[in-house]
Amino acid sequence: TWKTGRRNGNNRETWTGTFQSPKSRDFFISVTSSKEPVPPEVQLLHSSCDSRSGDADIELVCLIQGFYPEDLEVEWLVGGKSGLLASRTDTPRRDDTGYTFSTTSRANVSQADWLEGNTYHCQVTHPATFVSPATSGCQSSGISTYIRQPTPKDLYVNRTPKILCVMINLVSEEGLSITWSREKQGPLNPQPLDVEEELNGTYTAISTLPVTVEEWSLGERFTCTMQHTSFSAPITMTTSKRTEPSRAPKIYLFPPHHEELTAPQKQSAGEATVHLTCLIVNFIPRDISVQWLMNDNAVPEDHYVNSPAMKGNQDGAYIMFSGLQIDQAAWEAGNEFTCMAVHEGFEEKISQRTVQKSSGKK
Repeated sequence: TWKTGRRNGNNRETWTGTFQSPKSRDFFISVTSSKEPVPPEVQLLHSSCDSRSGDADIELVCLIQGFYPEDLEVEWLVGGKSGLLASRTDTPRRDDTGYTFSTTSRANVSQADWLEGNTYHCQVTHPATFVSPATSGCQSSGISTYIRQPTPKDLYVNRTPKILCVMINLVSEEGLSITWSREKQGPLNPQPLDVEEELNGTYTAISTLPVTVEEWSLGERFTCTMQHTSFSAPITMTTSKRTEPSRAPKIYLFPPHHEELTAPQKQSAGEATVHLTCLIVNFIPRDISVQWLMNDNAVPEDHYVNSPAMKGNQDGAYIMFSGLQIDQAAWEAGNEFTCMAVHEGFEEKISQRTVQKSSGKK
């Protein structure tokens, strides 16, 4: 069953998932979380904005603040390329107030490399945001930029993968442009730049680059270059498919708890509701898409909630939950409900589990 509780400061909404073994009335596992994932705020500083003489190194300091959960990855890029800059990242420390964490990552750049005008990125991967990059420079515009990889659903189900290059908190559209390039020869057909004005008066710009499943799967590298009047130099960000070994998820699907089915229910719009829970564990990488089906038809996304993929306690594998709310009458009628996961670790890229009242579990 899934229950929601009070909103309280940064904790926002409390949700509890309780699972019961289908062969016993004993609890199988119970998980409670009152902490909603919080994306990090990333700021990149360096030791001086002025040219310096001598052979002293320039120190780059990446401040990563106010994030939850604790797990994140930090990668330093030089001109959009990884593996060129040695760095050290502190163990995340809990903030004095709230439940979030903060940490610092540092890297040193030689005077000669600094004077060449290279662009340095501190790229933070976190379950709440996927990628939060910061770029070296003297501007303090508050603009955030990131690049988003294709989702497993777009890759393996829709077969329409796309990469997004995003700029947030722009004060104007003046001098704004986003262009794309690729490592190998081939066509590039980005969609028209989408710019929207937010309620606070700032602008968000999104450039979408459709790619093919084949070129993405083969590790092709794509780069977006962002320019704006507030930038001292263009920002470039590069992405490609991760090369880490994959591990297929295990999926466990739980029907509504018997106490939820039998207990007196508050009526909402004339219908009592119950909850199904999908537990997905032991998968690598973290990229996964989860959706629900009712009698093989897609359930609207606002009827279920997916937790972010969180790193478990062993082997660096990930775990997540998905909860579906349905009318109790739909369950009593014997409809089939399916939890479908899309992940590169599956041989067919897709796997699913189905449950219905008549069998209890399938």
